[in-house]
Amino acid sequence: MTAPTPARSSLDRSLALALSLSLALPTGLCVCPPTAQAAWAPAPEPAEDPAVDEARKLYDEGKARFDTFDYEGAVQLWTQAYAKLPEDAAGIRNSMVYNIATAQEKAFELDSDVQHLRQAQMLLESYIDNFKALYPRNPETKAEVDKAEDRIASLKERIADAEKGDTRPPPPVAGEIGWTSDVA
Repeated sequence: MTAPTPARSSLDRSLALALSLSLALPTGLCVCPPTAQAAWAPAPEPAEDPAVDEARKLYDEGKARFDTFDYEGAVQLWTQAYAKLPEDAAGIRNSMVYNIATAQEKAFELDSDVQHLRQAQMLLESYIDNFKALYPRNPETKAEVDKAEDRIASLKERIADAEKGDTRPPPPVAGEIGWTSDVA
């Protein structure tokens, strides 16, 4: 068996990390655009790059923090994971930006610090800019951009409300995973 070329090996590592990131999130939080999900497939070999391995470990630790409602801890760890990812992993890095924005938004729900919402807004704006540069325009990618733009609009409203002293959580978004009670 011959060793993969460096470019192929880097791509395999990026794809392996992308898959692990997209599969590690609950369905309602998967940040991958539909076109990116279809393009990501398991890599035949495990990642060899220590920086990518470290990013994966940091991501997993952040995921555990997120799952246990330690959103600020998730933000810190996912930011560290983002910093470890190579520049050629732009799609994965952009997905991390989306994750960090989600954790910032959730952190606001715990402590009502409007700075979390402001950071989430800026992160989502960056996510959209990078998403448009990464993926060709088609109905699926347009839907992803529209969804992120809707979140930004909601964040702007929440920021305005928070500045007025109203910190009620937003109403659930259609299709979002949440608790339902079907007691007969």
